[in-house]
Amino acid sequence: MSYNWSGTVTPSAVTGFTLSPANRSFSNVLTDQTAQNFTYTAITFTISGYAGVSGGSIAYTDGTAKTAAIDGFGNYTFTVSYNWTGTVTPTLAGYTFFPASKSYANVLSDQLTQNFVAELNPISKISPVSWTLPAAPYATVGKTYAASVPTQAGYTIAWTIDSGTGTINGAANTEALSFTPTAVGTLVLKCVVTKALLPTSTGFYSVAVESVLTASPATITAGQGAILVPTFTGTGLINPGAIPVTSGTGLTVTPGTTTAYTLNVDGSDVATTTVTVKTFAPKFVYVANYNGGLSGFNLNTGDGALTEVTGSPYTGYTVERVTTDPSGKFLFAAGRNNGVYVYTIDATPGPTLGALTHVTGSPFVTEPALLTTSVAVDPSGRFVYVNSDIGKIYAFTLDAGTGALTSVPGSPFTASNNYNGELLVHPSGKFLFAACSNTDVVEAFVIDPASGALSPVAGSPFNTGVSVIGLSVDTTTKLIAGPSGLSLDPTGTYLIVRGDSLPNELAAVNKVAAFSVNPATGTLTPVTNSPFSLGILSSHVRHGLTYHPTKNVVFSTFFNFGTGDQSKDAVAFVLNGGAGTLTPTAESPYNFLTLYGSDCLAIDRSGQFAFAAIRDAGLIRRMRVDGTGVLKALDGTTAIAPIAPGAPETTAVGANPSSIVVAGSLL
Repeated sequence: MSYNWSGTVTPSAVTGFTLSPANRSFSNVLTDQTAQNFTYTAITFTISGYAGVSGGSIAYTDGTAKTAAIDGFGNYTFTVSYNWTGTVTPTLAGYTFFPASKSYANVLSDQLTQNFVAELNPISKISPVSWTLPAAPYATVGKTYAASVPTQAGYTIAWTIDSGTGTINGAANTEALSFTPTAVGTLVLKCVVTKALLPTSTGFYSVAVESVLTASPATITAGQGAILVPTFTGTGLINPGAIPVTSGTGLTVTPGTTTAYTLNVDGSDVATTTVTVKTFAPKFVYVANYNGGLSGFNLNTGDGALTEVTGSPYTGYTVERVTTDPSGKFLFAAGRNNGVYVYTIDATPGPTLGALTHVTGSPFVTEPALLTTSVAVDPSGRFVYVNSDIGKIYAFTLDAGTGALTSVPGSPFTASNNYNGELLVHPSGKFLFAACSNTDVVEAFVIDPASGALSPVAGSPFNTGVSVIGLSVDTTTKLIAGPSGLSLDPTGTYLIVRGDSLPNELAAVNKVAAFSVNPATGTLTPVTNSPFSLGILSSHVRHGLTYHPTKNVVFSTFFNFGTGDQSKDAVAFVLNGGAGTLTPTAESPYNFLTLYGSDCLAIDRSGQFAFAAIRDAGLIRRMRVDGTGVLKALDGTTAIAPIAPGAPETTAVGANPSSIVVAGSLL
């Protein structure tokens, strides 16, 4: 500068920076002016707002990748350089932000109230309590699993089952809960999360429920069978025993004591079920008298004596067939032209023990003039089925408290001409079988476990080969005597079908057909060499086929026409289904009463006592059953020999006894 200079120094402006000071002024400069500095400061702008949730961070890039924290009140703030262009993205685990980000171009001023809305992602994880789920959600009926959402103060949480079948265990308004699938299918959990001033957040989680192990029936007596049906994906074993199984295929087990069974799939235990084994205590004997109503007796299990209950006999109507529900609380009687009668069995010790009381609404008449000769109850005691002579089967639900019957939706269900053939429910409760006595077939139905409705088993009806075709007594009408009696072995593996006879075809030999039962589908497959001859000529019977409740011994009784073989009231035989043989037992045949035939034989569920209905004599014969399934006299040792009416081991009942049931309780 020149001597004594005066003037102003102003640096050049730089875009994006401020200058301090803007200039410096000098007057009459006579010495050097040092340290006359200027400072350039970069211009920045503030971006701030409410993120919608506390915690987390804001990500952006300004030269390098940077983050800004979201404070405890949900607020954030940071600065960007002059003329900045970029994107702001909020993040917090378990949350979704709306909008997901905000973009800016050439920022030249502060950007305030740049707000976001944060919504909680409702379900962040799902895992079992004690088992690792595969990559795809996959669960098992009856096992417990956990679901959770991130913890967040101030939020209200509500869990529900949106679809499928399952239960939420405990509180349904917490971040974490447990749930239990109760049926195969797809279970969808729904979680709704709300907070004041924020939109409601709703989340869904779908779980495929595949593995399950069911036991039918779940309660049995020793020697009886239960069917285990597993449903799963992979390689399965049933324990105890490490028994290989196929999904959907039944496995029959006969535990001697209460046993827990486990389904192991690919090395992991995924489902369990328990088969409870109880002891049957016989208490009462009830007899359907074709022409004399009902007779009821208390049973003395010490000596086999019968004492008639108060009110017995119950007369005034025709009864063809009797049975009880599994609990022994109710008695059911097919009343031929009066539908089905239902009674309550008095179980109170005292003078009326064993007495019968009509259930309100009984008889439950299905249609006017309907011929009903058989009634069956499923093992759960929920459903009752009644046959007819008009090609229909009537289905009812049973009120476990009152005994009242209510028609199942869709009832009656179409069947062949069942006429007076029997109905029988499989011990699993999954299938109903119907003997069609005016044809040569047996029909099989699937029972809907929820409603009791019937649908045909694939391949039904099934030919039996047991029918007899001939002429009526006056030779004017062609008749067919087809399947009439049905019985299942204790495990439910084999169905035996007994053919009826015609009074004008005395040379015809009675036969039985044997089928194996597919425990998963109910399909019937004839056993090799079926049907089998019983070696008895022309014997009429409707209810004469009885399997021992715990042994592989089946009995067939015979109500002989006048010229039939009157030395044989019953035969007993053993079925070897695999070999296709039907072998008489060493004691067979049996002759119960001199010159009389028997229309039915009943063995109580404990396998202790047997009772034979002597139709034309109006009597029943009382017997013991030994541990191998052999019928004995009441002393338990003497072989069965024919006795005369009025002998000590006989009991008088009404006219033409045709069906017997032993009632009791499970202990």
